[in-house]
Amino acid sequence: MVYVSVMYTWININNFALLIILDMRWQENVARRLLNSILLVVVVTFTSCIYVADYTVSLNKVERPADSKKPLGDIKVYDFLEDSVTKYRFEDDYIVVYWYVDETSFRFSLINKSGKTLKISWDDISYVDTEGQVGRVMHSGVKYSERNNSQPSTTIPKGATLSDRLIPTDNISYEEYAFFGESNWFETYLFPRISESSEESVKANAAKYAGKTMLILMPILIENVQNEYLFTFQIGVDSIKRKAINTLKSNHKIKLHDEI
Repeated sequence: MVYVSVMYTWININNFALLIILDMRWQENVARRLLNSILLVVVVTFTSCIYVADYTVSLNKVERPADSKKPLGDIKVYDFLEDSVTKYRFEDDYIVVYWYVDETSFRFSLINKSGKTLKISWDDISYVDTEGQVGRVMHSGVKYSERNNSQPSTTIPKGATLSDRLIPTDNISYEEYAFFGESNWFETYLFPRISESSEESVKANAAKYAGKTMLILMPILIENVQNEYLFTFQIGVDSIKRKAINTLKSNHKIKLHDEI
């Protein structure tokens, strides 16, 4: 009888523990569903039609060292459409560079047509923003957490192509949200892209950036001589459009779930 009583007590204790676990899981599921419902209501509530400024960024000018030991040839710059996106092509006797500027970075493909080996020192590349402030850049393959470390140079053999993107390191941030228990990396826009007020306000804000420039100084080692290419990009206003957009979306940055 003692054995049966002990066994019965042990079973009851286990059943009680199981009920507690099941109850905790049920409460967790209810809490999760409730939070999702609240977020859904918030998203729906803050979804509305707003005015959005669409900008253009064009390659306006390219400068090279006038005292280069070897003539670099004539400059050729023109724009073209690719997959409905306007891109820009620069060419001289040594390189061809295709440029496209997106919301947060400068994307490029550089072709070495010199017949010699070229080298790019990432640490020597500079970015100048719309306010004239000079900053450092990082490129693809570098972790966000290591953006301020030295970046090894890249060698481009003759006839080869390097495709990459330049991101201002000052525009990278890491943010944690204690309430939601998550964290993310962010890339800040090169300049504000969206306004949420009236059409007149959007036009006024867009006008502040129209005509402003951003610069990329890209030193390229050609036959052991460093030649500084200065690319000037100019901002223009393409159009003001009324769109339905979730206003919880940041006006100034893009969330990234993983490192680059």
